[in-house]
Amino acid sequence: GVLWYAVTENYGGPEAFQRFVDACHARGLGVVLDVVYNHLGPSGAYLDRFGPYFAGSNIWGPSLNLDGPDSDEVRRYVIDNALMWLRDFHVDGLRLDAVHALRDTRAVPILEELAVEVAALEAHTRRPLTLIAESDLNDPRLITAREAGGY
Repeated sequence: GVLWYAVTENYGGPEAFQRFVDACHARGLGVVLDVVYNHLGPSGAYLDRFGPYFAGSNIWGPSLNLDGPDSDEVRRYVIDNALMWLRDFHVDGLRLDAVHALRDTRAVPILEELAVEVAALEAHTRRPLTLIAESDLNDPRLITAREAGGY
């Protein structure tokens, strides 16, 4: 997808999606949303026309600029999007697609930054929130506590 902040009409739009999540919770079910931050969809991707939002590429196309010049705003865009699903739609967790394809050489990787902000939201909302990272690299930092060198 390319419209990360829009609820697809396949879900009935924003209000219907909120009702779905609430109905799941009423039945004791958690909701984990699959999100893709390593690339945009193959059609309708227009962001590269408006700013330095991409740098390099991966097997799916242009990669997000997570560590180059002007990357602060891109990182904020990704993190704010993740927080929106958890905060505004009360989704219980996010499955982060192919995190091994996120090219990020900053001292504090975006996955760590995201984990810190999700933990703060979890403390504020007093409900458990989960991040699930899909990775082909078997990187132990993905499942190691931050205090022990993980994300």
